[in-house]
Amino acid sequence: MKIFWPWTLYVPSGCGTARVRTAAVVRYGVEGATVVGRWSCASQEELFPVGSVVPVGDDTAFGAVQRTGAASRIDAYGQGAVATRMREAGYVSAAAAPVLLSNQPWGAVIVASGADEPLNDDVEHRLAPFAALLALAVAS
Repeated sequence: MKIFWPWTLYVPSGCGTARVRTAAVVRYGVEGATVVGRWSCASQEELFPVGSVVPVGDDTAFGAVQRTGAASRIDAYGQGAVATRMREAGYVSAAAAPVLLSNQPWGAVIVASGADEPLNDDVEHRLAPFAALLALAVAS
């Protein structure tokens, strides 16, 4: 089944004006966050393919979303397993918005960009309508 990702509705031009190189949807679980959907305009190998479980920590925007229930961003990756892998692959910044079910974080919508083009200032808030739409679909 092919999943339609309407990134252009909330993040203009995907790989263009919003400077997004990759995007994903994760679902939180006991062992970490499971990647349930992905999109990328980069031709490189996927760091976290669909089905992979990613540690949820302080080094990720989606980790902050799980802790706070609010949109979050990272403008420069620091230390940590996920941050190191992202930085080594050329990603610099990331933003995430919560997918909320019953006011609790079910998961997150995440976008990331490279050093050549950091994310727009408000991208984490622009993801919120898509995250809300996704929450509605998950709840149905």
